Amino acid sequence: MGLLVFPGQRSYPAPLVDILREAHELARAARAAELEARKKAGIPLDDSTAWPVVDGILGALDDAREKQDSATLARLAGDLARATTGNALAELPAFVPPEGIDGVVVVLQVISQAERLDLNAALGDAWAALLAAERADASMLTKRAADEAVLQAQLAIVRRVVVEVRGIEAPEGCDLWEGIRLAGLLPAFYSAARHFLTLPPGKALRCGLLSLST
Repeated sequence: MGLLVFPGQRSYPAPLVDILREAHELARAARAAELEARKKAGIPLDDSTAWPVVDGILGALDDAREKQDSATLARLAGDLARATTGNALAELPAFVPPEGIDGVVVVLQVISQAERLDLNAALGDAWAALLAAERADASMLTKRAADEAVLQAQLAIVRRVVVEVRGIEAPEGCDLWEGIRLAGLLPAFYSAARHFLTLPPGKALRCGLLSLST
């Protein structure tokens, strides 16, 4: 029987830099696999369009147009848009530790699936509002408020997941996370928290201590 993991259960202490390195190396491995898959499929690395698939969709579109099947036509149009969304891929560079996190050790905690969904939804809404403000060419004040909402949503995730920080101390009466944000270190903690949340619960408890060779 596998070991059960519950919300509130804490990970082993791990250096923040090792968690970030682990996340980066897993991303590099996934990118390398994607590059290899494109090469095997004959898809150029500067374009993800699968042209045989496109040819099939175009043929089906012609058939649906002749039959005046609007529902199928609309579905196939969406398929065509997805199939022709090209994106360049390149190998990810080697990991470069961010400055200011030497000696920082963190303890992370498991959160419930419901809370994870709520936090992700709040972040998604904040990003959507920011993108809408950018597209609408809103005022600088509106854009700044939308950008701040994104940062606060990211900070909410960090506050719930990162339950202990060693190696950084805040003066009495000062909020540790606001200090970390002002020091420009919030992205590092957010990346660590996101990596933790993407791992299966059992592995998450050893976040930053995983053997990437297995």
